[in-house]
Amino acid sequence: MRYPPWTAEDALAAGRRFVAQHGTLPKATDLQGCYGLSSGRMIRHLCGSLRQFQGRLAPELLPVPAPARRRPGARRVGWGRPRGRARLHALRRECGRLGAQGARGGG
Repeated sequence: MRYPPWTAEDALAAGRRFVAQHGTLPKATDLQGCYGLSSGRMIRHLCGSLRQFQGRLAPELLPVPAPARRRPGARRVGWGRPRGRARLHALRRECGRLGAQGARGGG
């Protein structure tokens, strides 16, 4: 049996029913369940992405990413700094990969 194809309006109506019923935006795992929603692939085809679909459903429910905060005066330790470089070399030794510099005995 072949079902009629989803339209963007059908997908949005199903998404609105989901939001009204559950009080939250549908996540990727909800698209695989039996909630009456179209598949994730169809959502991406119709709306571009799940995030855009969620934004069209209820922009006020979209989570706002918190700004990255550090303690005042805290230093970042990246791979380029001495401690980070030491961590990288320890990881390489642990995995048995010394890399080109380690094979030559360099840094």
